[in-house]
Amino acid sequence: MVSVNSSSVRRESAVVAASVPYDCARALASEFAARAAQHDRDASFPHENFRELAEAGLLALTVPAALGGHGAGALDTARILGIFGKADPSTALVLSCITSSIW
Repeated sequence: MVSVNSSSVRRESAVVAASVPYDCARALASEFAARAAQHDRDASFPHENFRELAEAGLLALTVPAALGGHGAGALDTARILGIFGKADPSTALVLSCITSSIW
């Protein structure tokens, strides 16, 4: 992954990419998918999804690792959002707002 930092170009290290919790996201997505239809029918907010995302540390997906986050770049973030988007688009939409505001 290439990113622009001021006037220089740098490559994200494989170490950062390896710290992105894909398996955790897949496990949570399975649970979110089971509840998504009910939230859609009830027009309710999936509070429990965000509690579980917080407990898993995924609300800090794009926060730099030095500050306690996962340090995910744009590609890893898009992949994680894709996992959640297939399971529960509403959760993915709100999570995208949270993660993009940190960049």
